[in-house]
Amino acid sequence: MRTIDDYHTVMTKRLILRSVELADAPAMYQWLGDKETVKWLSGEILASIADVEEQAIRGYFWHDIAHTKKYGIALRDTNQLIGGVDFRQNLDNNDAEIGYVLTPAMRGYGYMAEAVTWFG
Repeated sequence: MRTIDDYHTVMTKRLILRSVELADAPAMYQWLGDKETVKWLSGEILASIADVEEQAIRGYFWHDIAHTKKYGIALRDTNQLIGGVDFRQNLDNNDAEIGYVLTPAMRGYGYMAEAVTWFG
């Protein structure tokens, strides 16, 4: 049986699911600085790009958690980060969870459905 740890960068028709880099902080700030978006996440609006670098990128995306794969979601044509997704696999219970977020301007185009269906 394959586990989430077997997957690395993933390419779909329009997207790249990839690691997050410090250069992605301004793009991430579009959702982590948005009140309507963060209420579904931590609930805490990050005040600056420096906060995004420290708390979201270094503190979350670069922090390893067993059987969890965290990806930045980027447009395949431009490599522009438009969101994030994490897959949390519980091998003991044979189940999984998905957490996700998209930049407000990128919602409604089917990007998230495309990002999460590759793992089926």
